[in-house]
Amino acid sequence: MKKGVLLFSLASLFLLASCKNNEIISTSTLTTTSDSIHSTTYVTNWGENTLHYKKIGAVCFVGYYQYAGKDIVEIPSEHDGRDVAGISRYTFSNIPIQTVIMPNTIVEIKEYAFNNCTSLENLIFKGTKEEFNSILKEENWNYNSLFTKVTCDDGEVEI
Repeated sequence: MKKGVLLFSLASLFLLASCKNNEIISTSTLTTTSDSIHSTTYVTNWGENTLHYKKIGAVCFVGYYQYAGKDIVEIPSEHDGRDVAGISRYTFSNIPIQTVIMPNTIVEIKEYAFNNCTSLENLIFKGTKEEFNSILKEENWNYNSLFTKVTCDDGEVEI
């Protein structure tokens, strides 16, 4: 497990900064030594639930979603001055949400991002069908989920 050894450096800091009508409630840093991967996770309070972010260069990805009972999740187009460009692996996996609203800044959806989303009825993309179809979607991005379409500004895309 030489490469699998992770060194965690967690530091929590409470901020009084806003993020598109939401308040950043804490931020922490995760550093790994495996293949020189460094990522920062930001935590934003969205009602009862929490979206966690990973900084990747000039953009960020939704890292994971901490569910606490809210049925609708809206992913912001920007977080901490960076475009929200993607949804990471297993972000919404096995979470009983009904609606996810994605901004048109999303350009990549990782595998199993919506794994087992059997309660997800509405996947809404705030952009055109052409923009949604141009998103890089890894294999099994919506594995074992029941939704069959994505609603875009100009119509629906069948999955």
